[in-house]
Amino acid sequence: MTTPVTPLSALAAIISSNVKSLEAAYATHGADFPSLDDPFRPTPLDFDPTLHQTKALIVAAAAQILASVRSPIETLQEYAPGMYWTATLGFVVDANIPDILNEGGPENPTKAAAPFNIAHKTEAKMWEWYEEPGNEWRSRRFSAAMKGGIERYPGELFVNGVGCKYLKDDDVLVDVGGSVGSCVLHLYKAYPNLRYVVQDLPKQITAAAEFWMKNAPEAVPNGKVTLQGKLGIIMPVKGAAVYFLRVIIHDWPDHDAKTILRHLRDAADDSSKLVLFDTLAFHVCDNPDAESAAPKAPVPTPLLANLGVAGAGFDTGMDIQMLNLFNGKERTEAEFRELGIFTGWKLESIIRGPLATFTFSAV
Repeated sequence: MTTPVTPLSALAAIISSNVKSLEAAYATHGADFPSLDDPFRPTPLDFDPTLHQTKALIVAAAAQILASVRSPIETLQEYAPGMYWTATLGFVVDANIPDILNEGGPENPTKAAAPFNIAHKTEAKMWEWYEEPGNEWRSRRFSAAMKGGIERYPGELFVNGVGCKYLKDDDVLVDVGGSVGSCVLHLYKAYPNLRYVVQDLPKQITAAAEFWMKNAPEAVPNGKVTLQGKLGIIMPVKGAAVYFLRVIIHDWPDHDAKTILRHLRDAADDSSKLVLFDTLAFHVCDNPDAESAAPKAPVPTPLLANLGVAGAGFDTGMDIQMLNLFNGKERTEAEFRELGIFTGWKLESIIRGPLATFTFSAV
């Protein structure tokens, strides 16, 4: 009995057969197909009309494999930051950025205003700006985006990440910058014996009160969930078992991120844990010495060490987004470890994934 050919196998076969044809065509002219590692120097063979269909089939099949293998969300994530690619490429050319970087040295301009502040003519952080009159719809949109962003991840990721099963009854977990508390809802449903605190700005906490009344109306009245909202730095709960932050630290440049983590360390007990759910960035080149807590599987040649569009594509877009809005950034393992060293936290482990889990112990 013949096994039916699956769509994926058919697409892979199209790529394989046409790549062989393409390379054979170049070989007959004593040439190799151009490498990405070489400067672009077009030859007549690159525009040979007899190879147009061959190249088109490879590109079409590769694109269809991408759309088939990735989730629709991942595909949308690739296209969503597209405005940055055109803007940054144009800026690099118009402002002669390579020459400026070559002359400027490695120093980072940490005091520069974020593009967000320049564009909106404000000194406020984006979240503080949301609190100002006239920005209510932006605040609601942000809450909806954070809620939707969390719902794409399974609740088990957060339940396991904060280590609920290792905690005692009435141990306190604090979700710092927790928006309406959609993540805490997962934890509360799985471990109602624990106590939870959701901290954010006042308008987010106002929305949180409605969220909890709708989804778990008993949680706030019975004291299992506490909602705290305050402008500026929120005073951390003293001696919590776990402080956790979801996609928060990437919003901040290093000096502000260190202030936040030091603030939490000052409130923590020696037994407290800090858990960050955030992006784990990788360099394009291999750097195994800097990836001891989260070593990645070997990447076959000639793929990029960070897997390019499959590994760092969306992360790169987010990195530019964080820079554009807050002077923030996505960080490597070494950079997360350094944040801990300077703030009294030791990076103990990393669980890799679309949203990585970083666990720190107090030192």
